[in-house]
Amino acid sequence: MEAFDRIRRDLRSCWTCSRGISVLQFALAAPILFLLVFGVIEVALIMFISSAAESALKEAFRFGITGQQVNGEVGRQQRILDILGDYTFGMIDRSQVVITRNSYSSFSDVGQPEPFTDIEPLNGVYDPGEPFDDLNGSGRWEEDRGIEGIGNVGDAVLYRIDYEWELFTPVVSLVLGSNGRLPMSASIVLRNECWVLTGNC
Repeated sequence: MEAFDRIRRDLRSCWTCSRGISVLQFALAAPILFLLVFGVIEVALIMFISSAAESALKEAFRFGITGQQVNGEVGRQQRILDILGDYTFGMIDRSQVVITRNSYSSFSDVGQPEPFTDIEPLNGVYDPGEPFDDLNGSGRWEEDRGIEGIGNVGDAVLYRIDYEWELFTPVVSLVLGSNGRLPMSASIVLRNECWVLTGNC
């Protein structure tokens, strides 16, 4: 009986003891807290990378609108990737970056489809066989009338880069992206300047 009373007293003292409760509470709350903190950091990184990529794009294609070739040696595409790497501190995998350049006769043409004649049935969309103006010379109707390349003097040129950001926070991965990767892009539209050095003025 004495042993039983001792056990009961020990159990009661354990139940009322508050020593170590802070450690237990921290152990329960810390994983959630750390996930939220890392999630906020990653979202901030994504916003930084997006802004840096747009700045890099504008700087890189400064050479495009003036028709320059950097030092006459480095290709335009490699120059774009170099500047992108500098502005993003190497946090973007440059081997996965896709660069697109389409030229248009004016800013109002950017992203517009090639004009077509809607015939029966009149549905407001292009159907195979309907006549159209092949503005970009592709031989088929296109949803984007832009011509691939940097265009000529006075043309509006859409520059776009597509890349992927590898997510490292599980919380963000559940909300954004797919398979741990977030597709991202940056684009800018500029008008080609007079290319004095190339005689295109």
